[in-house]
Amino acid sequence: MEAFRPDQPRDQLGFLTTGEIVKNGCHRYIRQVNVLVDVARLNKTTLFRPQWIKEAIPLDGHQLPSVRSIMVCFNPPAGKRMDSLVAAMADKQLSRRIADNLDGLVDTILRALPNVRRVAIHAEPGHAMDTAQRQCVARAIAGAHRIVTSHVTHLELADFGYGGHWSACLPPGSLRRIDVRQDFCSNHIELVRRNAESLEHLRLGGVHAEHIAPWLHGSLGPDRVCVYPRLKHLDISYVKTHDYEPWLPSENPFPQLEVLKCMACAPPFMPAVVLANKDRLRHLGISVDARAIEMLQAVVRTSKRAFPNLAYASLAMDIMHFGLENTAAVLACVSKIGPRIQTLCLGRFGSWSDSGAIPPAGLPDTLQHLDLCDAIMTVDRAVPLLRACPGLLKARLSLVQPNDDDGYIPLTPESILRLQDQHRGCTASVRYLGINSFETEEAHDEIIVTVLLASLLPAVVRVVVLSSCCHMDSELLEDIEHERKKPHYRDCTHLDKVRFLVGDTW
Repeated sequence: MEAFRPDQPRDQLGFLTTGEIVKNGCHRYIRQVNVLVDVARLNKTTLFRPQWIKEAIPLDGHQLPSVRSIMVCFNPPAGKRMDSLVAAMADKQLSRRIADNLDGLVDTILRALPNVRRVAIHAEPGHAMDTAQRQCVARAIAGAHRIVTSHVTHLELADFGYGGHWSACLPPGSLRRIDVRQDFCSNHIELVRRNAESLEHLRLGGVHAEHIAPWLHGSLGPDRVCVYPRLKHLDISYVKTHDYEPWLPSENPFPQLEVLKCMACAPPFMPAVVLANKDRLRHLGISVDARAIEMLQAVVRTSKRAFPNLAYASLAMDIMHFGLENTAAVLACVSKIGPRIQTLCLGRFGSWSDSGAIPPAGLPDTLQHLDLCDAIMTVDRAVPLLRACPGLLKARLSLVQPNDDDGYIPLTPESILRLQDQHRGCTASVRYLGINSFETEEAHDEIIVTVLLASLLPAVVRVVVLSSCCHMDSELLEDIEHERKKPHYRDCTHLDKVRFLVGDTW
């Protein structure tokens, strides 16, 4: 457990140890503790205790009562250390020592952190392990479930490919939030079902089709539905199988649902759940397939304002698979059924040659945020799109140079002036712009298209070039400053007020 030293320069960042935090009386402000457990170290003759626990000993009662969240990450060994662990788990005495050490660690954590409400258990994926090794690690960390006490309301299991009976350690209806990512398996189905009455937020990642039915039916039988009466937020995706049939529940499993995210391959019940909750949904994120297209078109036929409260829509659609015509049709449906949509995110839209699939006339008039995370387009296509929505404040897109059949067309001062004349009087209201990674042949062309687009948007005040290469920040910003001072931008006086930044968020 460490904290940054605020008194040191950014290029010489230091850390505060737990002992220093305690000495200065700042431990009362700690809200989360992260614990990294080397599984191989559990096979030691002395009890393994994290350094932060040792340094917290001067505290009265050895407690950090302000902590509300803990994340425990188990790191399985590899190579010879894995061989040693396998041998130890095969020995009755050594395996007992490993279990006792883990129990001791858990007991120490429970004493030190009496008020934890959120528990996150992470484990490094065991893709490189064989079955015997995975089973060995699973046995070694089986006692970790004791960290989840009856006071916990939020449980997160990430990359936890070792099973575990997590439902056994909690009374039914104690969890309000469950987040299982990357390895939703049969052992977790009972965990979800036992908390059906209390769950408000459920996120399931890596769900397989064969686990959908028992999660929603359980022991009730195929004609009965397990209802989640308080669930407001559902985020679910799974690895698609090709032999399932769309399933229509006999009643709405989620009568209070407000947020639905079904990215990657949507579950079989998705269309039915969307239709059943259309009056309540505020946030809808789906990967568009043939079934989703049919659903949206059916909604339009029955009601042109079927989602009265929908404020956020995220659509991921593979243009190369569904074609430009279907893409335009989906956007038209969204515009008709969502009269209050303020944020629209469009993903997986292919290359620059497909950017025409996003017709400006198909965007909702109410948009304030537009995220075209994968739609690559030229400046000439971007401007009409951005000015199509009168209240648009924030937008993200990817830019490319003008092009023809022979490849990219260089942007010259003359061509820039022609574009400025063409879009003179542009009424786009966008103030905040995010530019994704560039698709250009020359590095300097990235600078040209960025400054050019900013020059054509009179209301823009901030442009963030989205890049993970932080060591290039200063050089990139210097090049932008040099470009904006060129003669062909002399009349673009609003550029003087634009702040250019480089970062990983927009």
